[in-house]
Parts: sequence; structure tokens; C-alpha cells
Amino acid sequence: MIDQIIADSLTPEMQRSVQPLSKADQLKVTEGMVAERKTLMGLTLPDEYWVQYQAALMSFLQDTLAMGETVLKKYKDDYSARLSSLETDELRTYVPDGPELDRSKAAALNALMLKRYYNWRTVARKEGLAAHLSRMAELDRRFGVCERYAGCWRN
Repeated sequence: MIDQIIADSLTPEMQRSVQPLSKADQLKVTEGMVAERKTLMGLTLPDEYWVQYQAALMSFLQDTLAMGETVLKKYKDDYSARLSSLETDELRTYVPDGPELDRSKAAALNALMLKRYYNWRTVARKEGLAAHLSRMAELDRRFGVCERYAGCWRN
């Protein structure tokens, strides 16, 4: 019953957060971002800079996927722990489309759990973005980009 309740609570957005891009799609996305950045900057930088820039973007994509998996696991584990503490009769009132479903109770619990999910996701995204910005700022520092371009990455 618990798995059914949790599975029914997952939103399409939650499910998409753990669907990886193919390597080809990752390359397409990051190559586009590199090309856009080259045009925007209008600087001549060593090829090694752009190789490392693209690698940092790939790391960010992979970190974002891992973050989605971590947050979704935390959501499922927390939801499961809450439901596991209930007696069977009480648990039946949360089973989707079950004969004893109490829609208002189920909706209230889902709303609470969604709020928790979005809070965890927000924190994880902030941490992931901070790590990405730090990585990009370090790259620009190593290649002296900030001396030549005001829009460089900074920590």
C-alpha cells in the first residue's frame, strides 16, 4: 500500500528530474552553450579553456541529475517513514482509488510532502549552483578571463 500511495503522489516534474539526457543530447546542449559563450565574449581563448568549460558544463548536468535522484529518494524515504508509522486501517484511507480513501486527508498529506520536496529541491539546487559557479569562476581565474572580460564568472 505504501508504495502505491507514494507512486501515485509523484508528479511528472519529479519523474523528469531523474531522467538522464543521452550523451549525444548532453554534447548538443553543452556545445550550444559553448558556442553562445564564445560569441558573447568575443575573445580568443586557448582551446584548452573551451574543453574545460564544456567539461564543467557536463559536470553541472550530471550533478543536476544526481541532485534530482537524491531529492526524490529523500522524498520517497520520508513519505514511506511517515506512512509506515500508521496502522493498516489508517493507511487504507490514503490508498489512491481505494474504497476507504479519504480524499481530504490524502490531499493534505500530499500537499505537505510536496512542500517538503520543493524545499529540499530548492536547497539542493542552490548548493549545486554554488558549486557550478565556483567551478566556472576558478576556470576563468586560471585562464585570466576576468582581466579581459567584465562578464567573467566570479565567486
